[in-house]
Amino acid sequence: MKNKILKIIVITVFLILGKIYIPKLLNLTENAQNRLNKEIFLENFSGTITNKFIDKPNHAQSVIIISDTIRFELYIREYYHYMEIGDSIVKNKDGYSLNIIKRDSIYTFNLKMCND
Repeated sequence: MKNKILKIIVITVFLILGKIYIPKLLNLTENAQNRLNKEIFLENFSGTITNKFIDKPNHAQSVIIISDTIRFELYIREYYHYMEIGDSIVKNKDGYSLNIIKRDSIYTFNLKMCND
């Protein structure tokens, strides 16, 4: 009988704490996305892709190196596969467009993270 009451109390406490803290955690995630969008929006660079790799210790993050000096982490992995060493890359400030310029074509990607 005591075990049953103890289980009910523990479950009730978890439910109450979950109701209080889960919405706060979801809000933190949304705020982090908004901060990331702002950082991407303000970023400005251009150059030639000199290296690209998957950074396995960093959650397998897709990374490109631009002109041997700029490290850019791609949060949308599908874009990584379009990029090759030697391609030109342009990201203008105050926008989410990333242009990859190849010999015969130009690809434009949207870097904005979803807020939904």
